[in-house]
Amino acid sequence: MSPRCQARHLGRQRAARGFTLVELMVAIALGLVLLTVLVSLIISSVTNRSELDKSSRQIENGRYALETLVNDIQMAGFKGQTGIQSWDRVMPAACPANTADLGYTSTAGSPQKVPLPVVGLTDVPSCLASAASGANVKTGTGMLLVTRASSEVLAPVAAQPGEHYIQVSTCEDDPLSFEAGPLLPPTQPEATVLRPSSNCGRRTAAAATWPACASWCIASISSATATSAARTPSPR
Repeated sequence: MSPRCQARHLGRQRAARGFTLVELMVAIALGLVLLTVLVSLIISSVTNRSELDKSSRQIENGRYALETLVNDIQMAGFKGQTGIQSWDRVMPAACPANTADLGYTSTAGSPQKVPLPVVGLTDVPSCLASAASGANVKTGTGMLLVTRASSEVLAPVAAQPGEHYIQVSTCEDDPLSFEAGPLLPPTQPEATVLRPSSNCGRRTAAAATWPACASWCIASISSATATSAARTPSPR
């Protein structure tokens, strides 16, 4: 075999040997670097998506909280169709159990007592402090206590036992504009528990304590609403 042929044969053998160990290690190292970069990019993308989702939920929770606060505060102090202004303002109880706790006068007379429409609280009320109540209140946050009558309208026959009402007279010649208490006119069921609702309709002659005139309206007293400025978000 000529020297030229031998050189060609040796070149082909060398070309068929493949990568050396050093070349293989360099290739593996470069692959690991690329894989590390890709994994870092994926982790960063997932983390950013998670943070963006948390921020979106926080913004939505804040929007809902502000909307709820605005709705409650706008209705604070609502007393139905009562027109009397000679009221004595008193501090309502945060966890009311009866008309007196809410701050309303339970008997006829003037001036009549009504609760302050909005009160700031620094401590969590006892009725919300219990974990069993499910209030999910965050400890140490400020709260607003809002008292008002409900703005909903129901038929007289829809009045339920166990409610407190503000009974409003729309008669011009009626000396008593309104009265708060646990009892309705004789034609209505007895009410003893606070619940937000209202009851408007025509009076009957059987309601002896009220003169017969155009109409009457009963607006139930809404339980003192404690609205927390910050709450612990429920797990999703």
